[in-house]
Amino acid sequence: MIADAIGVHRKTCHRWVREAEEDGADHLKIQFRAAVFEAHRAMASDMLKCVTKAAGDGNTWAATWMLTHHPALRDQFSDAAAERRAVQRTLSGVVAAIETADLTADQRTRLLLNLQAQGLGVQGSEG
Repeated sequence: MIADAIGVHRKTCHRWVREAEEDGADHLKIQFRAAVFEAHRAMASDMLKCVTKAAGDGNTWAATWMLTHHPALRDQFSDAAAERRAVQRTLSGVVAAIETADLTADQRTRLLLNLQAQGLGVQGSEG
């Protein structure tokens, strides 16, 4: 919506936001990034107000749908987001265990390859 409003392609907006995070970034890009994040924050706040109102009115289906499907909220509240967080915690635990184990570099490599072959950490697999 921001890209459409200012008449540029959305990829240009994404690039400006990325460039604003670099050392020595242009002041206008830094301001643009701040404005984009403020707009996202305001939109998420408005959506949460809608969710709260729907839930308060007894419409839990609408509240659940908004939390799990709306682009501003689904990355935090959907089942897929919860699953991604669980996988990330599992992978972090596995990596920490491997790092503290008394293994040679070759043994670590074989272990990681074996885990990958079994599907751990491969999106869309059953492992």
